[in-house]
Amino acid sequence: MPRMDGYELTSVLRADTSCQHIPIIMLTSRSEEKHKRKAFEVGATEYLVKPYEEEVLINLISKLSTKNS
Repeated sequence: MPRMDGYELTSVLRADTSCQHIPIIMLTSRSEEKHKRKAFEVGATEYLVKPYEEEVLINLISKLSTKNS
């Protein structure tokens, strides 16, 4: 993202009361634990490292959409 990274975007969305209910799945190539920890600290709902199986992403989306409906 040209102007902000995923951590910043997640922080902005979590600070906006109209967006706090929206699940955020971070898709990244960063597999280190420190990046995963930071993602959850700023409000990510799930963290998925690339490459990932399409079915895993579909299952996550399904789980989160059921949970939030």
